Amino acid sequence: MAGGTLNSWLHDGNNKYIPMNWFQGVRLLTDISRGIKLLHDASLLHGDLSSNNVLLIRDHTVAKISDFGTVQMIE
Repeated sequence: MAGGTLNSWLHDGNNKYIPMNWFQGVRLLTDISRGIKLLHDASLLHGDLSSNNVLLIRDHTVAKISDFGTVQMIE
């Protein structure tokens, strides 16, 4: 995706933390939380959620969960 991963956006080439504004943080956390809720409502567990598995789109204002290779059914 055009925006890259959350991890690559939060760190520059020197692995230095790049701050985001409050609105961006809340928006991204809301998107991630909604994605996890959708998975859990479908009885699925992601199994490998990390900043490397969150893709950013729309000028870093929307977060999408990716890499479902370790998804497990929840009983």
